[in-house]
Amino acid sequence: MTVISENQVVMRCGYEIAKQVGIIKAVPRPQARFTPVSDKLDWAALIREGSVQHLTVTPADVGLEATGQPYMDLYFGYLNAPDIGRNILGDRNYQSLMADLKPNEHAIFIIANGSTAFKGSGFVRGGISDRIQVAQDMDTYTFRDTDYRNLYGIKAAGAPAFNESGIFIIRSASFSAAYPWSLVFLGHKTDKQTGAKTFANFDREYWLDGRYLEGGRPTIVRPDPVWLHIWKDKARGIAAFTALLLLIGAVYARRDALVRRCTRRDKRWVDGFKYFGWVASIGFVGFAMMAQPSITQVLTWFHALLFHWQWKLFLTDPYIFIFWWFIIITVFVWGRGLFCGWLCPFGSLTELLYKVGGRLGLARFQFLLPERIHHRLKWLKYGIFYGLLAVSFFSMGLAEKLAEVEPFKTTFLIGMFNRAWPYTLFVAVLLGLSLFTERPFCKYLCPLGAALAIPTTFRWFGLKRKPACTTCTACAAGCGSQAIDAQGVIDQRECMLCLDCMVMYYDEHACPPLSQERKRRERAGLPLTPVGSDGYYIPIVALPVSQPRLEPEA
Repeated sequence: MTVISENQVVMRCGYEIAKQVGIIKAVPRPQARFTPVSDKLDWAALIREGSVQHLTVTPADVGLEATGQPYMDLYFGYLNAPDIGRNILGDRNYQSLMADLKPNEHAIFIIANGSTAFKGSGFVRGGISDRIQVAQDMDTYTFRDTDYRNLYGIKAAGAPAFNESGIFIIRSASFSAAYPWSLVFLGHKTDKQTGAKTFANFDREYWLDGRYLEGGRPTIVRPDPVWLHIWKDKARGIAAFTALLLLIGAVYARRDALVRRCTRRDKRWVDGFKYFGWVASIGFVGFAMMAQPSITQVLTWFHALLFHWQWKLFLTDPYIFIFWWFIIITVFVWGRGLFCGWLCPFGSLTELLYKVGGRLGLARFQFLLPERIHHRLKWLKYGIFYGLLAVSFFSMGLAEKLAEVEPFKTTFLIGMFNRAWPYTLFVAVLLGLSLFTERPFCKYLCPLGAALAIPTTFRWFGLKRKPACTTCTACAAGCGSQAIDAQGVIDQRECMLCLDCMVMYYDEHACPPLSQERKRRERAGLPLTPVGSDGYYIPIVALPVSQPRLEPEA
């Protein structure tokens, strides 16, 4: 009750001050004028026309186990409208109630069943109801014990049985029944993992049918949902971001044509797009849009799917929302490599550092871990992911803190120099290592990469291989992500889709099997046919020898 009172005082004071200084423009709501209808309506008809509304709160909505009955199941309606009031209360009770009401006072009725009560613990002498409120636009109306009247029955035929009822009086000239309003049930939601309780509001809108109002319902302009306002405000950025994703996706879809135009020594047709993607993901996606995906979002998806899905929760950040749809689709089409290798802001930053380091004279110091060590360390990121997922079921807050193993927040969202020194040092070490070894964080520590690697197992398309790849280690020697084993098999879960192996696949001077065949044909004076999609020269087809035409004997 104390919390409700304090909240009401703070909200009311803030609202009034905001109106006085012009931050909020007060929009007057004229009082309703009722038309005499005089219809005899049963309960079903009142429900059908919206004169009685129904609000149900299930145990799952408040984090409780199913009990076979609703947590709260209530019906409510507006009684001042003569036709509704008489059908609910009967003529005599309606006239008595209207005689008690002063000007600008409004009566609503509530009947309810359920495992809890709508009156609440705060509904005592001198107290304020901590379960029921009425909201209209920015105004909130609470009820004291003096605003309550007993309701002993419903006159409308077909009304349901109930175990709790009451009439509540709204005493305010700012409330108008001509405009929509909402009944708000205030509850607590229990977190199933931690047992912690948080406030949860459940509401249902009510708007009198136009036939009860002189002139019908007034015209109102409903504000856009918050998420829609955000999308409209960021429309240009969203268009540019979407165009970037579609461009990279289209480029990769044409990878076969691009790699055919490259050689191991000249990969400009592939590298040009990769470098563009890296720079765009770092500058535009990471620093400008702050759209770096994170493992915390994966954990949120898990919990939303298992417990309570809310679209508006994910729609409030349009860049992350669009990015995740792109990631989900491309992971199942090509694997995680398109995101991790081309578009992840932090991954792109570490890759560019490695490339720049090589150009600045650090190439002789750059190295890859021995295969034996690499194949052990690569499982570390999976352990981190499963550990964070397990912790999140006990405490999402703790999981979010442990997710700082991702340097994304420090790098793009807050800034290295705006955080405590341990976070800055961690990022600095990772970036420093990236000058000497390719993508150390991506290969060994990234829980997001591990989470995306799991569905990559079920991708539709993989990189091409030829039978000779099982005995040739040329591609494996140059694989920066160390995703190709000694038998020439590509682990698509570890592959960053750099396409270096695909360039070599078609390069008749770099691919050992192709090079051998090229030299054999050159020595034999045979033509060099184009390289087919299987990675081998198209077989030479002998042309049929034309037979001399025989003239018939005379």
